[in-house]
Amino acid sequence: MESLRTIVPESGDVGLPYHELMGSDSARFADLSVITSVDDLASYTADLEDLASDLAVQNPSYEPWVLLPIVRASAERRSFVFVLAFESHRVHGRRLVGFFPFERISIHSLMPVSCLRLWADPFNYLNARCDPLIRCGNEACIQDMLNWFMQGGAHAELLNLRGLTDGTSIAAAVTRYLSTSELTHTHSTIESHLYRRHSDAKSYMDHVFSTKSQQTLRRYERRLRELGPIEYSDVTEHTDIEVLADEFIDLEDRGWKGQQGVSVASYGHRDLVKGILLEAHRRNRLSLLTLRIAKKVIAARCVVLAKPGSFLFKLTYDESETYSKRSPGLLLELEAIRRMHSDGELLGHQVEWMDTCASPYSSIFGRSRSDALKVHRFLVARPRTIGAIMLAMLPHMLILRDALRTHGSQLVHRVKAWRTRRGGVRGAT
Repeated sequence: MESLRTIVPESGDVGLPYHELMGSDSARFADLSVITSVDDLASYTADLEDLASDLAVQNPSYEPWVLLPIVRASAERRSFVFVLAFESHRVHGRRLVGFFPFERISIHSLMPVSCLRLWADPFNYLNARCDPLIRCGNEACIQDMLNWFMQGGAHAELLNLRGLTDGTSIAAAVTRYLSTSELTHTHSTIESHLYRRHSDAKSYMDHVFSTKSQQTLRRYERRLRELGPIEYSDVTEHTDIEVLADEFIDLEDRGWKGQQGVSVASYGHRDLVKGILLEAHRRNRLSLLTLRIAKKVIAARCVVLAKPGSFLFKLTYDESETYSKRSPGLLLELEAIRRMHSDGELLGHQVEWMDTCASPYSSIFGRSRSDALKVHRFLVARPRTIGAIMLAMLPHMLILRDALRTHGSQLVHRVKAWRTRRGGVRGAT
């Protein structure tokens, strides 16, 4: 999937040898700098911005204007290890060529084995888009990072390289280096959904939807028009982006996410998310497409542009029966597909694809995607360590887990049935 290539930024300087890492906020191993302080990471903002202008694989969630506000808000509850790779360039001097943001976790409360895993922001529900920021042509820094881990990097037993996009130079480099390394590893994949631009919107629609499905969608739109005038609009058609951002957050909060306490507003992330959206708009990288009926927002989708691609942040819609039975979320996706095929639209100008970053079980994206998109995960351990033993046991542990889930649910069902029968007998007595 070569079209998923990207753009990134530059470098700085650091200090202490690796063996002093555990007693300091920053350290250095070969051409790698290891930082555990968010404040220290912030001092590399200019380098990270430069890196993000020349990326091998796009990942907006690791760019400093997105990452820094979120990790600051998470720093009290999480332990971070940021690995920065530098090279000496005869023209540019010492510059940043790779950025790997890890968080340190314990595998389980009953098994306190330390693991470094690529960080995923709290809005990244699939744990996709965890591709590290690598400058084009500098994928070799991945091997430097793996060598650092091999030498006992950050005193972790396991390395979790999750959320790596299939078909990219990064996923290929990780596969290649692990296949020739002494490191032990396991590999698994999950599936997400991709919108890839066709020659025109009609070609895309004909490829994705059957004739009958397209007729059904036109019927939904006609039924929606019965409720009032329909208006589709993006940020370029709004003068007050703050109001638009609030409408988007409020709409999500009125749905099932708000009811279950997992919406942006109920988590207390309104100001954080709103700030990121405003910054994306300032950088001309925000699409916030809305569907309105008689001026009321009933569906909204937020996308961060990272040309030649884009990444969906959230899709939300009014879940009241009046609107939900007319599929406003899917209709908004169809409008986005039309705009993606128009060079004059924000969603289509120099944009070739959109990564939904969504669950494989998503009904909306499963119906409207053009391509399946694999996302890789590599669990890595040094040989002859407790981490390697755990990886060797992993297949058996997964079989045991599945067996316990299956037989455990059967046992619960039998116990409930037994209690029901026993209760019936007592009642008869």
